[in-house]
Amino acid sequence: YYCPQTVINLDGVVNGGAYRAILDGTIFSYVRDQRITHLIEAPLSLRFRAAQSPRSPEPLLQPLHAEVSYPEAVARSNPVIIYKVMQ
Repeated sequence: YYCPQTVINLDGVVNGGAYRAILDGTIFSYVRDQRITHLIEAPLSLRFRAAQSPRSPEPLLQPLHAEVSYPEAVARSNPVIIYKVMQ
């Protein structure tokens, strides 16, 4: 994991702030508050995040790239997509 950008895990396992936002139903507010610029999610996972965030609207997301090197994800029509968060 050598990346010049800051990476923030939103699953709540290693990130206490994300965990609290998930519990509060405000994960997308957390994305905006932390000024997160990109998300990497599969469409199914993004819908799950929206269900976790009933108290904050989903940000406008611009798809940039669909990663198709994961055959099982493509077979399920659920590739990993890199999105730009449009603040």
